[in-house]
Amino acid sequence: MAISSARIRAIAVAALLASSASGGADDALAPAQVTATAEVTGIEGRTITFRVAARDEIERIGGGTHQRVVVSVSRFDERVQRKLLAKR
Repeated sequence: MAISSARIRAIAVAALLASSASGGADDALAPAQVTATAEVTGIEGRTITFRVAARDEIERIGGGTHQRVVVSVSRFDERVQRKLLAKR
């Protein structure tokens, strides 16, 4: 499993801001590798729970839990279509 690219960008920006607060601007702009991991820790019905973490080249820079719910696209679309028709 992977963390969304938006979440990875947010973590990378936070690391960049933390780096610039503790050092010079040149240090903050140096390229850094950020690694993100996600582990499925539970499945209950349609809900999947993940443990997520991000590390830069030196230390862990973020982490937490994340949940997703599996959705039937056809059922979701049917409900949206009914709402659109009722709105007319």
